[in-house]
Amino acid sequence: MRVALFAAAIAALFLFPAKAQELLAQGQHQARGCAQSCLSEYRLCGISNVGEKTPAVCDTGFVRCRLHCQDCASGFARCALSVSNPMLCKQSLETCRSPHALAGVSAEPLITFGGGDGLSPEEAIIIKGARDTREGLEAQAFWVGKNFWGWRRAGQSVSSGLGRIYERVDYMTPQGVHKPVFFDITEFYGRF
Repeated sequence: MRVALFAAAIAALFLFPAKAQELLAQGQHQARGCAQSCLSEYRLCGISNVGEKTPAVCDTGFVRCRLHCQDCASGFARCALSVSNPMLCKQSLETCRSPHALAGVSAEPLITFGGGDGLSPEEAIIIKGARDTREGLEAQAFWVGKNFWGWRRAGQSVSSGLGRIYERVDYMTPQGVHKPVFFDITEFYGRF
């Protein structure tokens, strides 16, 4: 699916370079705006209704909001590449805004983080409540961004042991030091 979409995007760039680049720029702009809305909602969630919303509600809303933005932007790109008049996709582009992801989140399973600090396999961060692999991976990125700001992903590997599945994700700190973070991904690994 992604290969076909990529091939279609490349073909569109050669056949209609100006229009394709304009649409690509519009989609990227909307995706950035949507992601910024997610961040704003996350910050508001943390300071509003103190005592009523748990951190898991805010965290879950942020992760699911970011995935909505990614889906929306790629949906616009698919639409623009599949119709004879890409301007018909403008309406779908306008929906690439935060879906107020925190509304109704408490009724769904919440994403929570347990375990240890993640700096060794024995202290792996356990991600619970992720509905699929994609949501679990976004939750991993969120956890690292929240706990180790400025770290950049540098590599990864998956292993298993004692009936659990672990992912070692290597990061580079702002000081240039490589550090591994271990996640227990058993609950969502392989779900699509």
